[in-house]
Amino acid sequence: MPTDLRVPLRRALGTALCVVTVLAVLAAGAGVRRLEYTTLAAGPAASPAGEVFVVTANLQEAFNRSDYRNLKEMGVFVKRLLDRVPHRPDVLLLQDVRRSAVRKVVELLTKKTGDRYRVAQKLRKEPWQKLPNDVWHSTETAIVVNVATMELKGKEGFVRIRNPWGNPKGDYVEYKGQAYARAIERDTGEVVGLMSVHLPKEPSEAKKYAKRFGPWVDRLATFMKKRYPDGTRVIGGDFNQTRCLGKDPCKEAPFWKVLTSAEHGYTDALWWEMEPRHWKKRLPLGVDLIFTTGGVENAGGDVKNPPVFYSD
Repeated sequence: MPTDLRVPLRRALGTALCVVTVLAVLAAGAGVRRLEYTTLAAGPAASPAGEVFVVTANLQEAFNRSDYRNLKEMGVFVKRLLDRVPHRPDVLLLQDVRRSAVRKVVELLTKKTGDRYRVAQKLRKEPWQKLPNDVWHSTETAIVVNVATMELKGKEGFVRIRNPWGNPKGDYVEYKGQAYARAIERDTGEVVGLMSVHLPKEPSEAKKYAKRFGPWVDRLATFMKKRYPDGTRVIGGDFNQTRCLGKDPCKEAPFWKVLTSAEHGYTDALWWEMEPRHWKKRLPLGVDLIFTTGGVENAGGDVKNPPVFYSD
């Protein structure tokens, strides 16, 4: 069975408070009314009607046994999330999570906000699945939606990408699952195609490895366009690549150029919002990103060090 050598989140980061969270408010396109629940809502207010508030987070809660048996960090994540964000999330794109962690996030968000949250995918108990011919499927991405504001409708599943660096010994082949789902924004009836991605981690930051990411995201973007041709499309998650290769002057990474090309037409929500501040204050460029074919109202991020930065 494949093993994961990553250090538990508590040891690597001290606390789940350091998990990077990026978010975006997307402008939607008359539709299904939002649902009202009688439970006591807490935390931030709902997103404005006609907008979709998207959060992505790599929770590092998938493979290390000593880590995922203790789900207290999910409580820390949800508390920090609701303390920091301007709206209750409509969509969460999660990476590096197993079913138990996703369910815990859903449970806590539902309890603390009063809105009902739901997992879009049918998740296996274990993120690894052994198949014939020494093939393994890793499935540690998921999509969670706020049922009060979004309606899941249509097929959901995973698009798989072969990980060329997942097994140094070469005794099995890993295919990483990228979660996708179709949701409808209740106020407008706008279709929103969603994808949570966790791309393979390259052996180094050498440019020869960065070239592999262009074809991968091209395949994902093409899949989304065919499946949701008339909807707003969102691809977000842990890309394991930053926008720029090297330091100034910035040379745009292949994956970023592909997604923002005229052919696919995505906007990097974080870059759209933070570009002016980046050049002024030299803000860091991370690997956790949200791309969309729709309009972007606001975007921001949350990391403990360097300081938190947000826009409302």
